[in-house]
Amino acid sequence: MGFNSKGIHAITRENSLPNKWDRIGALNDENFTTLPEKRIPYTHDERAIPYLENPHVRHIGEFDNNNYFDVVDAIKDNDIDKLNTIMKKSECDKVSSIEFKDLYTSYNEYIDRVKVEIGDIDATYGLKGKVAQWKSGTKIYMNGGAEQIVTPFNRFVLKRFGILVNIK
Repeated sequence: MGFNSKGIHAITRENSLPNKWDRIGALNDENFTTLPEKRIPYTHDERAIPYLENPHVRHIGEFDNNNYFDVVDAIKDNDIDKLNTIMKKSECDKVSSIEFKDLYTSYNEYIDRVKVEIGDIDATYGLKGKVAQWKSGTKIYMNGGAEQIVTPFNRFVLKRFGILVNIK
């Protein structure tokens, strides 16, 4: 999942998503970096992604933690009624039973992937940590070290639920 194996932490209600996020690349993935307030955004080297600068694939925005945990809980608990109550309060479109089934399946696939790739960690709401170096043997190609966030859902889903806001 791109993490340095030391220092991976669960996202919790007490250790929530940061206010600002930054993403380079496709919008259908669930990896984000934080957007540091007191320095320039993380470099490609710190993100450990070999990439030519392309401003059209860089996106920044904010996380709205108000409903995030309740949305994840509703999907995790397989409770479409609870999710649609949250959607109504957030003035978002209701979720159909077909869409909900896909969300529930996707969430459980994410949990299974975490168990295989990371091990025994509570990934209910996502994970935080540092990006691992990109290396082969003793040769280091990219240094890593950026703060990384992996959520159970990709940017499209989080935007649909009103969790990603002020996207630029």
